Amino acid sequence: MNGECKKYYRNIKRLLPDTLKDRKLYLAHTRDMLEAYEAEHEAFSYDDLLADLGCPKEFSDRQLLIVGADSLRKSMTNKKIIFCSIIAAALVLVGLIIFGVSDKEANVVYREPSSQVSSEVSK
Repeated sequence: MNGECKKYYRNIKRLLPDTLKDRKLYLAHTRDMLEAYEAEHEAFSYDDLLADLGCPKEFSDRQLLIVGADSLRKSMTNKKIIFCSIIAAALVLVGLIIFGVSDKEANVVYREPSSQVSSEVSK
């Protein structure tokens, strides 16, 4: 790829989210598309790329539409599930610590030594 295509490709690469599951696939597709564009048009400028393919933001938005809302929703849902699980585990741990300490204090039986028990043991 020439310098103009590389510049366009880098701009698109920056705009696609890192969490995109098929990021490599779409970047490879973009690279192939830019190479095909370069083969069709021998001499072109960055402005020609913008006119024919659209600005990198529009292009990345189209790529995200191809991915579909479901995969993005799934990745966000998984993050929420993991976050909620960590919070729940932390709350359970704190609860066990608090109730474990108070439970130990409740189970301690304070016995005062009685003189009758010691006298019976000594006989």
